[in-house]
Amino acid sequence: GSVGTGWDGGLWFHAKAFEALNEESFKVVDHLLRCNGYTNPRTFKDTIVRTGTKGTKNSVNLKLPYLSEKVSYEIGRCIQRHNLPIRLIFTPGKKLRSIFCSSRPYDRPECNTTDCRICERLEVGCCVIKCVVYCITCKLCNEEYIGETGRTVRERLSEHLRYASNPTCKSYTDEALAAHYRTNHVNSGPDLTFRILRTEPNIIRRKILESFYINTWKPSINGRDEC
Repeated sequence: GSVGTGWDGGLWFHAKAFEALNEESFKVVDHLLRCNGYTNPRTFKDTIVRTGTKGTKNSVNLKLPYLSEKVSYEIGRCIQRHNLPIRLIFTPGKKLRSIFCSSRPYDRPECNTTDCRICERLEVGCCVIKCVVYCITCKLCNEEYIGETGRTVRERLSEHLRYASNPTCKSYTDEALAAHYRTNHVNSGPDLTFRILRTEPNIIRRKILESFYINTWKPSINGRDEC
């Protein structure tokens, strides 16, 4: 696929550094760029080397997906024409092959632990899934707790199970499940079920989803500062 202007700009600057071998260096770069879809790399070189958007120490980085040589050139020219303090960084986009193809398309996360204490409490899914918003239901009173984690479901929910199992432990004083069992179910072992509400790898979106569910469902086990 074609390369971005950050990469080809670097080629031209390195080639230019060899003053005694400039033309030979430029020929090598010409060949590399033509192999990557550039139709007139020497013209593109003149623009980048002489008037590239390298920026200054006060410049702001602007990351854009690389679309084509022409689009990158026009964006760079616009920034130069208006003398904007912007340093352009073009990032490669996803290829259709990576979106639609997989060598193992039917693979699903699987827990290989025998008698997994988390999986047996999960309504759907398995404990090795990551980046989720989840709901915990106390079966002794049907009250709920909502949270999120970027770690595996097993890691995070094992912690909650530990809090509920040891509610009087000083280290767990501020934990919601410990407080719930310490207040409402003295001398009772934890009876919890887990449900995965959403999977979201982006931490900001995941936090927003968690807040949405907390404010919509108003789970009673969550602390007031979480609502």
